[in-house]
Amino acid sequence: MKEATVTFSLMAEANLLAGRSAEAARLFRRAYEAADERALLDFQLARVAQRQQQSAEVERHLGAYLE
Repeated sequence: MKEATVTFSLMAEANLLAGRSAEAARLFRRAYEAADERALLDFQLARVAQRQQQSAEVERHLGAYLE
């Protein structure tokens, strides 16, 4: 993993744990889109959606992650 990917991922994780889901999603996108890691992005966005209690989004992202 590139250093920037790790940094943005850690920042996203901190925001997710702090309840700032929208900022966490933005940072996860920044971390994994640049690294062309679509599967990891879908996994993390499923976690964000779970925090927001958006079950349809959780299923969509987990489905994409598992493909």
